[in-house]
Amino acid sequence: MTTLSVQPYTFAVTLRGDVGGEVVWIMRTPDGITYTRTQCTLTTAEQTFVVPFTGAAGNNYLQIGVDLRDGSQSAKGAQTVYVGSSGLVAGTWTAAQILAEGGIPTTTATAASNASAGKYWWSFDGSNDSLLSGNLGITNACTIVIAGRVNSLATVQTLLAEDANGVQIYIDTSGIVTLVKFGVSLIVNTAAATIVAGVPFVVTVRLSGGTAVIRKNGVQVATAATALAFSATTGARIGTNFDGTTQPAGGALGWVVPLPVALSDADCLTVERLVAAQFPGLTTPDGDANSMLLEDGSGFLTMETEDLILME
Repeated sequence: MTTLSVQPYTFAVTLRGDVGGEVVWIMRTPDGITYTRTQCTLTTAEQTFVVPFTGAAGNNYLQIGVDLRDGSQSAKGAQTVYVGSSGLVAGTWTAAQILAEGGIPTTTATAASNASAGKYWWSFDGSNDSLLSGNLGITNACTIVIAGRVNSLATVQTLLAEDANGVQIYIDTSGIVTLVKFGVSLIVNTAAATIVAGVPFVVTVRLSGGTAVIRKNGVQVATAATALAFSATTGARIGTNFDGTTQPAGGALGWVVPLPVALSDADCLTVERLVAAQFPGLTTPDGDANSMLLEDGSGFLTMETEDLILME
């Protein structure tokens, strides 16, 4: 792990033993000579352990187990140890503080109060942030489910875009969700104000057998007949148009699930519930336009990356 400056850090990890009583160390060393470590006595339930240290700019080796180059550690017999979540946090933190912030959950302490704990998304700046995938293989039938939130509708917000003849899904300045065959023609769009700035959503688009459908939060909101099919062989980009610059989305996109098959309404609802559960502040779809289960999404933490996209 590379740290960028001389400042405090905390290495945190969840561990459990196979039978209980196992002893290991979690440690940091920059050189195999100087060590900062915490001795961990395990039980059969997960526990969170931390080792704070001051890291200089450069490489730091974060280890779990026994390293006898460190004179404060001692040899142990064969042990079976299970490693759960782990992370490096800027600053000095106790395990309790990390749990309270939703950093690394554990089964042996009170659940984190942060409603965003265990939820994941990408933060887009509305200027030049985007992510590119490999070829999705979408040629005719497809189902694409996206969880997200846009900060503003002052400009067109692109959710997903393939190259020429491929899928493009965007939100216009009136809150209309539109599905097009990129560079060719409109396929289907919704009414105005389907999307509201600052309000999280799950949008699903589906194309099958000459019929296109758009769903929002588990309910169908638009449909149209179409003879169009897709034929892009490049990847897909989220956060901007396929060129990586135009129509940027500002806000957050969570799970992006593009499938080269048409799911039934029931299967769409299953996927929509899954992605809704992973995105903060989002209603949990139950398939009834008049009945939604609301989650509190306070405590919004952002994560940015330029080379990672989940598309399965």
